[in-house]
Amino acid sequence: MPHSQTLDRLRERSRAIACLYAAVPAASLIGSPVAGWLLGVHWWWLAGWRWLFILEGIPAIVLGIITVFYLTDRPAQAHWLPQDERDWLVSELQAEIDAKNKIRNYTIIEAFCERRILCLIAAWFLALTGALGTIYWIPTFIKRLSAFSDRTVTSLLLVPALIGIAGMLTNGWHSDKAAERRWHTAIPLVVAGLMFGLSILARHDVSLAILFLLLGSGSVYAYYPTFWAIPSMMLSESAAAATFGLINSIGQLGGFAGNYGIGFLNDRTHTLSASFGFIALVYVVAGGLILSLRIGDPLNDSQGSNQLENDPSQAAKYCASPKETGAKCGMGSVAGTFIPRIAPDLRASRYWSGMNGQPARACPELGVHPGKRTLQSEPTRPSYALSVHIPRFVTDKDS
Repeated sequence: MPHSQTLDRLRERSRAIACLYAAVPAASLIGSPVAGWLLGVHWWWLAGWRWLFILEGIPAIVLGIITVFYLTDRPAQAHWLPQDERDWLVSELQAEIDAKNKIRNYTIIEAFCERRILCLIAAWFLALTGALGTIYWIPTFIKRLSAFSDRTVTSLLLVPALIGIAGMLTNGWHSDKAAERRWHTAIPLVVAGLMFGLSILARHDVSLAILFLLLGSGSVYAYYPTFWAIPSMMLSESAAAATFGLINSIGQLGGFAGNYGIGFLNDRTHTLSASFGFIALVYVVAGGLILSLRIGDPLNDSQGSNQLENDPSQAAKYCASPKETGAKCGMGSVAGTFIPRIAPDLRASRYWSGMNGQPARACPELGVHPGKRTLQSEPTRPSYALSVHIPRFVTDKDS
């Protein structure tokens, strides 16, 4: 994912990550039947499982060598792009970095301690607990539910891969089009959790239970591209790269937690219902953690800030009118009070001032409190606090 930071624009990042991550279900789509076939061969006095490691390891080695020489670190080094396209991409990515640094330029340590990053770590851990546990155990789940043959089980496992490819590409494209990340990440997780929950209710109907199981296993793939686009909305350069590594390294422990937890529940309960409930729970909690985040679009935030800095007369676009303010707060005419009308995640990182730099009057309904910088949202970002002084609004009395 750090490589996406340097080669893909924020507006197309989910699509780019979706194309990359689509290789995961595509590998299952191709690898599962090939692996099943190789396990049954016996060539040159070598068992099939040995050929499985040899033949599936060779492509990874070859592509790894090609990557070293072909894949560049930055667009300026991508000589396979025309010069004008390289220059355009470099300027676009630099503009994104500047926009994020205006809001806050995180160091690596600050990024590691950021509450929203810790929330993402927990969400990724929980999501991988369910996802990797499912990957390890889904053949056993289907086998115990249906008593199908190994060949039939392998064929059924192609269904989640197909759903995953379609879900990733569609969700990544729509997320970029809508310029929204949280809901596009949380919904696939919650839907997957719901499918596993329904598998419990339908456990006595084999066909329906397997259907819900396959839908849940496939739909969860859709959250991957939009999840990794979220930290890139806050972080850039070395802080982003280090944070991606932290999130992924801790999250991968979910593979152990999920595998062990499902095995433990299967042994203790001798039923699949507890395992399905466990997977459903971690997916839903992970989706809830994603929805709890408040992250604004750095490009929009920076644009609005620049307008206020360069032309204070533009503040009318971002402020409630005096009449609206007075009506909501019961203050009548409030000349000089600067009340934000923009998104909470942008409001929270600003100092709101009144006439001649005096604090705005208290208005709890609008989230304004005298002497406070935070307006019912994220913690303030002291390194980028914008103080705007508006002389006064024209009131009914003045006119």
